[in-house]
Amino acid sequence: MKTPLALVALVLLAGCSTAPAAAPSPTAAKTTAPRTATATPATACLPVEQALAVKILDGVPHGTAVERGFSVVKAAAVKADSGDYFVAVRFKHPDGEDVGVWQTKALDGSAVIGSVDAYAKSYTQWPDTGNAGSKVTNQASACVK
Repeated sequence: MKTPLALVALVLLAGCSTAPAAAPSPTAAKTTAPRTATATPATACLPVEQALAVKILDGVPHGTAVERGFSVVKAAAVKADSGDYFVAVRFKHPDGEDVGVWQTKALDGSAVIGSVDAYAKSYTQWPDTGNAGSKVTNQASACVK
């Protein structure tokens, strides 16, 4: 008795099939949220020494901050995921009071300082960091309001 070729092919194909893959278990799903390039999750306002705040304001053109009538009201920092500190300083000046944000790698005054927001850029001559408007900038500013 001859077996039709189609039947042989069907039997061979059936032997090559594999069982369907098991669905992933619900416990295998990731439960962590993605990291963002902002401040640490529980944004902590860190204390800033008066000496660093004065050094930041000493970036005013044509003399020191004191000579130009600038004084520190309050200062605080937020540490970004990058490790940099965004230092907000509420300060008085001859025309009123404002808050500026600067960026540095160390709170002891040993690292380079850069201007972050419009107030920092307009009142001091520290180099522009290009981070104006970032979430961490706003978080730092909120620390001194």
